[in-house]
Amino acid sequence: KQGDNYAITGVPKEKNKFLGKMEFLVDSKRWVPVKISMFDPKGKPLSQSTIDYQEFSGVFTPVKNSSQITTPAGKMSIEMSFNNIRINKGIDDKEFAVE
Repeated sequence: KQGDNYAITGVPKEKNKFLGKMEFLVDSKRWVPVKISMFDPKGKPLSQSTIDYQEFSGVFTPVKNSSQITTPAGKMSIEMSFNNIRINKGIDDKEFAVE
């Protein structure tokens, strides 16, 4: 446990040359991952993402994801924001019609 968060580490069942392990930091009150880190087999960081949530209709939903990624070409930062979020809103059957 790290503060109010739980740390979970996952490793691939079979060795591969890309991914060594993933670490998840899970909020102990909301039970959602707030930080995800990926490492290569030598322990070098590949990416790190932090996730912000907001509660909609009793459901904690991601509203922002900020990631730092390391590639052979260099580092890049990506930020995604989610808006117009709706929970359990019906979708009209005509949206699924095949013509």
